[in-house]
Amino acid sequence: MRAFFVRCPADLRFFGVLLFLSLWTLPEPIGAQSRRVPRLESFELRGALEPKAARPLILRALPGLVRCFEEAEEEPTGALGVRLLIVSDGSVLAGEIDSSSIDERSIERCLLERLRAIRFPRVGDFEESHLRVRIGFEKEAAEARAGDKESSAEGGPPSPERIPLREVKLSFHLRKGALDETQEAQIDSRRGRIAHGCQQQAARRASGTQRGGRISFRLKVRGDGNLDALDVLYSNAASRLESCLLERTSRLVFPPAEVELDVQFLFMAFD
Repeated sequence: MRAFFVRCPADLRFFGVLLFLSLWTLPEPIGAQSRRVPRLESFELRGALEPKAARPLILRALPGLVRCFEEAEEEPTGALGVRLLIVSDGSVLAGEIDSSSIDERSIERCLLERLRAIRFPRVGDFEESHLRVRIGFEKEAAEARAGDKESSAEGGPPSPERIPLREVKLSFHLRKGALDETQEAQIDSRRGRIAHGCQQQAARRASGTQRGGRISFRLKVRGDGNLDALDVLYSNAASRLESCLLERTSRLVFPPAEVELDVQFLFMAFD
């Protein structure tokens, strides 16, 4: 009996350690795994401010940027490049958007204002720093894996990333106004993302089946880059694909140039 009571506390401590370790190694809740998080893709700083002092402040501000998407009721996606002019007292005197694939002006403005609100360390009088950052928004890998498992378990179609997509050819004809090479490249890049995104969405809803077709739009863009008019000139593609292209094109952010152009999406290989 004495031996039992002597060993008992040690046994209890042993089982207590096992219980603690089992609780500590439990998997992260699904809700925490499925969140979308901003990431700092690039960081370039010139001037009096030290990178080791500025970078942590940018990283600390990243989680709050998601609120810009929540306020606009949009899913966090895309990337934003920003230039900031930081003066000697640590405040941001000026900021501008360097590049963007978010395609929503209200979200871009919100993100820029949040970054401009960061207070950096003070440096010497009359000294300034130039900061250039690029921030991306994407799903965590855990969410993508969970989506694939759910789809397989339910017997549904594969996720869009796993559907081999048909070739898409893009073209546009400038009817009025002028665009430089950079502006043309920006329009092509954004139309390409829209085309593949809508193609993935349509294929997923059709259980992987894809039907080709051609869709042509006529766009009128104001000098501030906002869309003034959008008309469908021709379409023989699936209605869900046409609706997606029309809706996403209407939300595109265009280069600031007053132009009128015809754009065409040609989805190859008819079924």
